[in-house]
Amino acid sequence: MELKELRKQSATELDDQLVELRREQFNLRMQRGAGNQTHTHHFRRVRREIAQINTLLTQHATSSAPVAKAAPAKKSAVKKTAKKKKKAKKSKR
Repeated sequence: MELKELRKQSATELDDQLVELRREQFNLRMQRGAGNQTHTHHFRRVRREIAQINTLLTQHATSSAPVAKAAPAKKSAVKKTAKKKKKAKKSKR
């Protein structure tokens, strides 16, 4: 399926399609194990579509969730790590 078409779908539709693709991937693995696989290009197609859907689901989740800002680091902690680095450099010499 085209990426443009996938972007138009909701998260629940993407979840449903992801389940279908995982089932198809399982069936392809079983066919390969039995020696019945003739179209090996399907493995790559299914794997890529699964990755695209996972990426879109992650984008949906991050766009709807508020982004939390990290608290500023304390100056004393920064100074301590700088001192530790200097001591490590001196001990290596």
